[in-house]
Amino acid sequence: YLKYSLGPLLRLPRAILNTSGTRVCFGYAPLGRLRRAAELLGVFNVVPVENLMCAALKAAGLPFRREYVILHGGMVKYRLDFALFCKRGKLDIECDGRRFHSTPGQRARDAARENWLKRRGWSTLRFGEHEVFNSAETCICEINTAVELAGGLKSAF
Repeated sequence: YLKYSLGPLLRLPRAILNTSGTRVCFGYAPLGRLRRAAELLGVFNVVPVENLMCAALKAAGLPFRREYVILHGGMVKYRLDFALFCKRGKLDIECDGRRFHSTPGQRARDAARENWLKRRGWSTLRFGEHEVFNSAETCICEINTAVELAGGLKSAF
């Protein structure tokens, strides 16, 4: 048997705001990150570049799902930054932070992930943080091209 003992509840120094509208049912976060976070996405290390891409997708009128979960065997296999559903396929839009996605190990995991998704009808578009920060319009043009190649958007998803 294992016995877990929890201490008293601690009050954070300030409220953590949810300015992005992201729904969270449950999540793990170290206490230090909770204390530092001013916004909900900061609790889960969501890079601000994703907020920029979200705003660009909304401004372009593209219907998407943020933080879309891919299940496999009843378990979460992958969480996509943004998912768009087209008539002849599905698009995974990923916004990559330079620090995290530049290591050889992470690039290999990203490639394996893309291959797994591709076998299940997904196409992945990756945008680096510098691309989104410096030219979100160019990213949206690439996404629109991918949507057209996939037969256009589904009317409802």
